[in-house]
Amino acid sequence: MKAIRLFILSMFLLPTITVYAQDEHYFLQSINPSLDLHGGGGVSSYYGDLVQKNPFFREPSASFTTGIVYNLNPNMSFRFDFSYMQIQAHDSKNSRPDLVARNLSFKSNLWDLNATAEYNILDMTGDNKFTPYVFAGIGFCHFNPYTTDRYGQKVFLQPQGTEGQGLAAYPNRKPYATTVFDLPVGGGIKYAVSDRITLAIEMYYRFANTDYLDDVSNFGYPDKAALAAKNPTLPQLTYRGDELPGGAPYPSPTLNRGNPNNKDQYYSGQLKIIYRLKNFSSVEIDY
Repeated sequence: MKAIRLFILSMFLLPTITVYAQDEHYFLQSINPSLDLHGGGGVSSYYGDLVQKNPFFREPSASFTTGIVYNLNPNMSFRFDFSYMQIQAHDSKNSRPDLVARNLSFKSNLWDLNATAEYNILDMTGDNKFTPYVFAGIGFCHFNPYTTDRYGQKVFLQPQGTEGQGLAAYPNRKPYATTVFDLPVGGGIKYAVSDRITLAIEMYYRFANTDYLDDVSNFGYPDKAALAAKNPTLPQLTYRGDELPGGAPYPSPTLNRGNPNNKDQYYSGQLKIIYRLKNFSSVEIDY
């Protein structure tokens, strides 16, 4: 009796096992890993407190990226990218009178390391030579904003504490970190020139976990006397409107300097070359 029950049970389970085995076989056969090296160059820019709106590449700078790509199959890949770029902004490029009057500016070299998952929307096999693609992941960046003061000297801003960081009068304002996490997202279009070489046009956007890429964040200006007690020239870096013809004196603490509710972002647009380093053996399983 027990044997009959096992036989009947196996008759019901056999189709399920067969379908599972076939699906597993199809999945494993679809894995065809390969390894790519890619590099590219283009322009970069940023969005933050020194940009009135978000016009793409209003003050473009140079950007370069290199990295490796592990292709799990024709659609799914994992990328590891290292980028160097520059970002900059000047209040003089804004049109709002209060921002122009503030007259701040900054530049920064930026190093960025990211790990992302990439998805090719189309399968670039056979006669198909192009595909749109998207990617997203996590990473971190290092930045160090600087400006040129009224005397023509290059000044790194983070050690200065332009918003009262480190002063007893502002115990909640701590010096900000210059290495932070970021969330990268992007996409582009690829075109296969040959079996080993692919060209791509790519937009790469990063959401930084900081509001200090530009050294500007807090509402309200710190007290001028408190800044001057630390460094007599520090108020000249916190507010630079007096450098303009007919410029106003140092503002009251009630006027806004920045907006801490909106964190900074940076992005790049690049032309890339992707080179196929190695094709690994396809997985084959016989049943």
